[in-house]
Formats: sequence, C-alpha cells, structure tokens
Amino acid sequence: MIISTYTAINVQTLNESIMEGELISVAIPLLTSSDIRNPETALEYDIKGYVDIILSKTSPKSMSVTKGGSADIMLLVTFVSHISEITETVIYIDPTSGKGLSIEQHYVTVNDKGETIRGIVNVNELVTYHPGGKVLIKNGETVPLVLTVNIPSDYPDGVEFLPIGAVGIESEFMLLCDVQVKVYA
Repeated sequence: MIISTYTAINVQTLNESIMEGELISVAIPLLTSSDIRNPETALEYDIKGYVDIILSKTSPKSMSVTKGGSADIMLLVTFVSHISEITETVIYIDPTSGKGLSIEQHYVTVNDKGETIRGIVNVNELVTYHPGGKVLIKNGETVPLVLTVNIPSDYPDGVEFLPIGAVGIESEFMLLCDVQVKVYA
C-alpha cells in the first residue's frame, strides 16, 4: 500500500496570514490509499479523483532478463473521479521527462583488478511504454499499458536486482501505484 501525503490548505488564506505576521499552524493529514479511494474522505480533503496503476494478474512480481534482452510488464491504469463533473483525465507517460516517479539503483562491485566500483543504474533510462505520451482515460475506464524493461548488454554485474515501478507517469490527479517488480539480470 502506498501512503500519500496531501496538504489541504487554502493558499490565499495562508499567504494573507503570513503577510499579516500571524503565527499559524497547519495540520497536514497523512492519507492512505484507502482514504483516497473513499469518496467521502477524499472529498473532505478536496481530492476529486485519482489514477490507479496496478500490475495485471498475468504479470510476475519478479523476473529474469538476460543482458541485451528485454521483458514486458502489463500494467492496468484506471481513472476514478469522485465527482460527476469530471469525466476524464489525461495522463502523461514519459519515463525520461524528469517528471513523475524516478528510480535509481545504487551498486558496488569489484572489477578484475580488485578495484571497488560504485555506480548508479537509472531505471527510467531502461524503461519504455506503449502507449506513451498523452493518454486520455475516461472515468471508470481501465487502459492497458505495456512497460518494457530493456537491459543493455553492458549492464553492470554488481546490481542485485532492479526495482521496477511505474516511472515517468504524471497526472493532475493523485497517482496510486502498487507496481513493484524485481528484475534480475
């Protein structure tokens, strides 16, 4: 379960209070995925909807991919609106945009000369999606999304596994993502 923080603050009121030199305190609730999925609770915090990203039932939680190979992971993306006036949303899918989730895996290995090598593998650079770019999703609709992991032939030996998640996806609505796949190369 992903725990999300959401700040329910009237920004204009906050700015006016600061300008007037008033000392204010602001409560920031910690909402769970269940809270965000619950329309009554979500609307209390002005959360009008969410985008849910899950693994399809046919996708494994871990897999092996040879160096120079690739593997597909099927995701299911659903938009849920808590109010009738919002009937659709657009999600933006680009793992290399620098927006949305980014995952880096740090590793340490020893080369043939006995030297310690430290490095970082950026998961976003190894992932592509189909479809990609802008994707329109209607309220209640589930769109299949294929995430492809490409392992380069020069992939470092010191990386135990790659944690794969729904990297590079963004929306104007809260993203609830329960995608965690370990890729071993």
